[in-house]
Amino acid sequence: MKLAFLHVKQDPKWARMMVASVRKFTNCEALQLTDQDTPVVNGCTPVRMDFAHDNLTMFKMEHLARLEGDILVLDTDIIVQRDISKVFAFDFDVALTWRDGPIWSDDGQDLAKIMPINCGVMFSRSPAFWQHCLEWSKEHPGGWYSDQFAVAANWRRFNVLRLNCDNFNHTPNSKAEDVSRRYVVHYKGKRKEWMKA
Repeated sequence: MKLAFLHVKQDPKWARMMVASVRKFTNCEALQLTDQDTPVVNGCTPVRMDFAHDNLTMFKMEHLARLEGDILVLDTDIIVQRDISKVFAFDFDVALTWRDGPIWSDDGQDLAKIMPINCGVMFSRSPAFWQHCLEWSKEHPGGWYSDQFAVAANWRRFNVLRLNCDNFNHTPNSKAEDVSRRYVVHYKGKRKEWMKA
């Protein structure tokens, strides 16, 4: 298994904490998916491509469409709290984390229906899946959520293992929430300040 994460022109402290949390359980190679200029996060291997547009999630899919093997794909605002490498013992093209709903946006939409899969934690062994999602995204622009729209529209075409966000991609509601039993915690948005290595 290799770890892969997108890191382009961001504060590296989040990525360092995420990588350290994974390496508590497995000493895997960490691939930093990035552009031609962003400095390398300490202890990681850069995988560089030209960033020819302004859509980071499509850039991530371009990278994933080139990666072979068992790849754990994480956002940088993630802390892994258990050995999750055992998921690769199952047969799948990709293993994705499903949201339980409803999750209401500020404008009153149920995000669990629009984007039932959160792409912050993914287990991938099929570059073809990502190539398919990338091609779909070119016809259906989705901005910041391009990957989540593409995955939601195309997962049925592949062998997908469904994992529950509650354990594998949990987003805490408060800093005081007990997250000790969660396998993976996702400190999205302003929650990043709650992260601890």
